[in-house]
Amino acid sequence: MSFRYLWAHGTTLGAQPFPYFAPLASLGVFLFIVYIITALKQVLDSPNQRVLW
Repeated sequence: MSFRYLWAHGTTLGAQPFPYFAPLASLGVFLFIVYIITALKQVLDSPNQRVLW
């Protein structure tokens, strides 16, 4: 049984940890996107600032 199958169907198999991965992953991606948008906004607001990443 593959990890991808457990990720998608963990709730039907009774595998308890797997249903928690999707919300945590989506929350992490959301926070990362918010961080990128905030950083880009700061760079665009002050054109003299150098981008350090």
